Amino acid sequence: FDALVALAIMDLQTNEAGEIRSGMEKMRRAFEIYPYCTLALNHLANHYFFTGQHFVVEQLSETALSSSSHGLLKSQSYYNLARSYHSKGDFETAGRYYMASVKEVNKPQDFVLPFVGLGQIQLKFGDFKRSLASFEKVLEVHPENCESLKAIGNIYANLGENDKAIETFKKVTRIDPKDHQAFVELGELLVESDWAAAMEYLKTACTLLRKAGEKIPVELLNGIGLLYFEKAEFELAEQSFKEALGDGIWVSIMDGTAGSSIANWSVQYRDQSFFHQLEENVSLELPCDKVTTLFNYARLLEELHDTVKASLLYRLIIFKYPDYIDAYLRLGSIAKEKNNIQLSIELIGDALKINSKYPNALSMLGSLELQSDETWLTAKEHFRDAKDATDGKDPYSWLQLV
Repeated sequence: FDALVALAIMDLQTNEAGEIRSGMEKMRRAFEIYPYCTLALNHLANHYFFTGQHFVVEQLSETALSSSSHGLLKSQSYYNLARSYHSKGDFETAGRYYMASVKEVNKPQDFVLPFVGLGQIQLKFGDFKRSLASFEKVLEVHPENCESLKAIGNIYANLGENDKAIETFKKVTRIDPKDHQAFVELGELLVESDWAAAMEYLKTACTLLRKAGEKIPVELLNGIGLLYFEKAEFELAEQSFKEALGDGIWVSIMDGTAGSSIANWSVQYRDQSFFHQLEENVSLELPCDKVTTLFNYARLLEELHDTVKASLLYRLIIFKYPDYIDAYLRLGSIAKEKNNIQLSIELIGDALKINSKYPNALSMLGSLELQSDETWLTAKEHFRDAKDATDGKDPYSWLQLV
């Protein structure tokens, strides 16, 4: 029996498909001879985990736990249970089993994997300091493990320790210069403090993804577009937003082929019948991951004084996502620029129907009321509501009330 288990382990450790099949067959035979061998049970549970048979994993692991008092073997059994529950989304149970697993080992060098799982669960629940400690245990064994380093970088960022986060992600890029995610994280961390460095890191991430033949995430291209927008490099911003958006009804809106009466419809901000008519002939699909980019593209068009196309894009967003408050506010702002104060007030009112305490909407409404026939008292009430909604942190409403 012992020789059969030993031969099976030797086969499994070759990491070759044929030998692994042979090793698993030997383990099954050993299990049939003596079904309470913890070592064999753990190996079988590991195998069935990768085939997705979680019920079998849990049965084998629980049997293994009841069959041994050996710390390392129990740690492996708890680990098999933990990752089974982890993969099923039962994070609380998984966390308990990961914790039980790490308690059975004297030091991470004996069995490091449960520290990885435990750190992931702790991070998911926002227990940043304990998660940091878990991943630091992993680094004691594997000091250049990039996944653990990236987790630590994210923890530092969540704790507000940006300098440590930046240094950690830089270490990842030194260890693995092809890790595009580390460059993305660096870019996002440096957006507010170092525009040039942030842009360079984000563009490097794009280059790595293109070289690897992978799709560039919409969020990454949107971030690059926003950085260009902030520096008034509008042509480059437009290129990034267009690449992020790809093909869609917005292309037809931009080139004027979406309908014969775009110019007429462009000023009727609250009338969505234009899109109802379009939808009878073409798909108006707007994936949720592209809404923010489309909004930013519309903002760019506003900046370029193309309010006709900008307003149509805002209305498309509202047509597909009626609760997107900022689109109403931008339409209200365009109406205000055209001196249509009443229409602007109505659009802000539409936004407040979605969220009656949205501070930007309240401040805009107060400002509009000062320009219309409303009394100062009415406007003052909305400025006060905006101030209260932000705990006094809305500077515009605060100044209006001074």
